[in-house]
Amino acid sequence: MSTELVKQDPRIGAIKLQLEKGKALIAQVAPKHLTADRMVRLAMLAVSKQPKLAECSGMSILKSMMVASELGLEPGGALGHGYLVPYNTNQAKRGEKPVWVTECQFIAGYRGLAKLARNSGEIEILEAHPVYPGDKFAVRRGTVTELVHEPDYLSGESRTEKAICYYALARYKTGAVQFEVMTRSQIENVMRATQSKGAYGPWLDHFDEMARKTCIRRLAKSLPLESEKFARALDMADVRDEGDPDIEIAADLVVDPEPVNPNEAAKQALRAAKVKADAKPDPQAEYEEGKRLFETLTNHNPELARGIWGKQMSMSDKIAELRKEVQSAEGGPA
Repeated sequence: MSTELVKQDPRIGAIKLQLEKGKALIAQVAPKHLTADRMVRLAMLAVSKQPKLAECSGMSILKSMMVASELGLEPGGALGHGYLVPYNTNQAKRGEKPVWVTECQFIAGYRGLAKLARNSGEIEILEAHPVYPGDKFAVRRGTVTELVHEPDYLSGESRTEKAICYYALARYKTGAVQFEVMTRSQIENVMRATQSKGAYGPWLDHFDEMARKTCIRRLAKSLPLESEKFARALDMADVRDEGDPDIEIAADLVVDPEPVNPNEAAKQALRAAKVKADAKPDPQAEYEEGKRLFETLTNHNPELARGIWGKQMSMSDKIAELRKEVQSAEGGPA
């Protein structure tokens, strides 16, 4: 953050000072792959992008960064694990005139929830996707449960229309699969029940992000996970997103754009994204897993990631080596 910006707004300077003083507290709870200096930089970057955060107390922002650090998640940035969100909280007693105070809260996004699920050691993949008009999409239930999604990337036109439904999918390390599908009307019903639907809020400008997260949260409640961090992240999202009358969002959520790889999108358009319950990963699924681990490691060590990917070895060996390095970089299962 520029020194000029700090000079222009003394509130930002006070927040920076509070965070600098609290570095030791952040370091106490952060995993090895997250440094206190980095978390402070990410917090100040969020403040620069979202002016409403400057109205929050430095202590509430520090506490939010400690929560993010304890969970091992980065707010904003390329990873997009979660967000610092300013909320107006009514601190008056019931029946008294409202006294609104702006406070900061760290909220995990769908990528953050997916990371925590993978870190549990039980889940190999947890992801969520929109389904657009023109996509081939089918759910079959019976003796074999199956979800089939073939995105229509090549036409391009359907991607500019509203998604017709969303789904979240979890694949266990045993190979078993569990998924949750929600129609657009079901998602919109959830949106209408939240307090973040007014003049400000993530549902207005980032519907897709919130819809994916909603699907993951609904699926997550039926997953047999024993991860305390995952449960905590879900609970925090539930409290803030589901209609507490004494809490309202104070400003729009700033979401960094998700990286798009045109070459990968074209490849995906030529194949079916097909997943069967209790089925062993096929070669294409193995490639997808390798690519996911490669992209994750690239965020930490691009040179190492490229070196492993370029080795003359089987894809399963690449996956094993990539997973080991990602686990080392993130301080938990990949």
